[in-house]
Amino acid sequence: MTDELKKAKPDKHVDKKNEKNEKRRSIKDVFGDYRGEYKKIIWPTREVLIKETVTVVIVCLIFAAIITLLDLAFLNGYSWLTLLQF
Repeated sequence: MTDELKKAKPDKHVDKKNEKNEKRRSIKDVFGDYRGEYKKIIWPTREVLIKETVTVVIVCLIFAAIITLLDLAFLNGYSWLTLLQF
């Protein structure tokens, strides 16, 4: 009966040691994992990179123009409102 209880109830002390050992990894293992993940990266081709960069620059210029126009509109609107004195 005691053997069955030991099997059913694992020793907490042993589990904590296993957790500590799993948390402690050698530097070689960590960098080995980094190397493995680095190999999984799919780098874009030169043509795709240029196309996406041009797209980002154009979108930034469009948003800059929109923000500039809105800023000028609000500035002129504020100036017009301050000139109207009731």
